[in-house]
Amino acid sequence: MENKSHLEAAKLLQTQLVHYLSFMKTQVYPRLQTKQDTVARHNIGSLFLRALLWGEALEKLDSAKYFQTSASATRSLLEICVDILLLNRADLETAHKYEVWKESAILSYAASVVNFFRSEVKKQIPEEFKHAVKFYDSNVKRIKEERILVWGKEDHPPRWMGWTDMRKDCKEIDYVYPALSYENTSLEEWWNSLRRITGGYCGGHMGIRWLELKAWTTRRFMRMP
Repeated sequence: MENKSHLEAAKLLQTQLVHYLSFMKTQVYPRLQTKQDTVARHNIGSLFLRALLWGEALEKLDSAKYFQTSASATRSLLEICVDILLLNRADLETAHKYEVWKESAILSYAASVVNFFRSEVKKQIPEEFKHAVKFYDSNVKRIKEERILVWGKEDHPPRWMGWTDMRKDCKEIDYVYPALSYENTSLEEWWNSLRRITGGYCGGHMGIRWLELKAWTTRRFMRMP
């Protein structure tokens, strides 16, 4: 009985996802194309497209064995939702933080490339990585100065608002947009649930905690159509 109720809930979520994707494509996307008149609006449009692509990817997942992808997508969608809402009410100073953070993230990647080839292996930099090295050499001083100006330190912050705890951003959105709670659950509560399920990891380390090895060989995860 429990498995049947879970299956019915999954089918309902799939139906809702298809509906929301249709709404995003036909109603939201055309409006965003005509309202990218500010830096914040432009970034909102880019984040929206990322959310749309995640939604389309989720639509293709038709088996429980794709649970890790679903968890990763759900976490990403929540972060995108929070960022869009923060940018939607952002003043020029806050919107500027997001712009600086994007370049700061690129520099963080470029710095790892430079450190690897120049310091660790001490090899000639391959052609496919020269763009990153060029970016680093041309922008490292400026971007580090901008980091200090915006966040008070040279290091790249995990979040563009300047702190590491996503709950702060969720709390702000819950306060400003209380009507957004789903099934009487705040964004902060959803974030805490995702952190508990995934163990606080993301990217290549994303996975469901407490899943025993034998579960991978069960019908639920390996042979379910």
